[in-house]
Amino acid sequence: MDINKIKVNQNKQKILTWLEDIKTDYILANLEKLGRSDLLFSISVGEPSIVIYTLTTHPDRIILQSDIAFSDNHKEVIAKMSEQNYAKFVVGLETLLATLNIRYRFFLKDNKVEKIRIHLFVHDDIMTKDVILQDFSRVQEVTVVLLNQINTALGFAVTAQTVQQVDDTKDRPGVT
Repeated sequence: MDINKIKVNQNKQKILTWLEDIKTDYILANLEKLGRSDLLFSISVGEPSIVIYTLTTHPDRIILQSDIAFSDNHKEVIAKMSEQNYAKFVVGLETLLATLNIRYRFFLKDNKVEKIRIHLFVHDDIMTKDVILQDFSRVQEVTVVLLNQINTALGFAVTAQTVQQVDDTKDRPGVT
């Protein structure tokens, strides 16, 4: 067996053991590799789901990842935002993620954010139980903070749209 595969399998077993110490009910070993041929292993953990995996191209790195997909309601509100408000919304998310010092990627459809992926890399030469659990908790916390920020920003957008509709109605002749 390849030395990298042995190391990856050892890392996987360590991580599973460490995670079981904190959240036994939520551990799901995902052997389907999320449909990607470049994954050596992946583990899906809890809600919001955090995927922990290693790539064949970088077997010395453990990656912790969380995806935040926008609901249909979110997408509807985003579609109604003015370009200026949409730009402020995206810059606000980018600023938040940069402040939290976490890597991210926006997935776009029709030039609008549809999903955000956040991820942390842990090099296996510094991988300890404390590092993995701390980074796991960090990804969880950043995911929750990001969800709250998205919901708050979109709540303000809905309020602004509603106020604008009311103002537009008042401006029509014969409407009081």
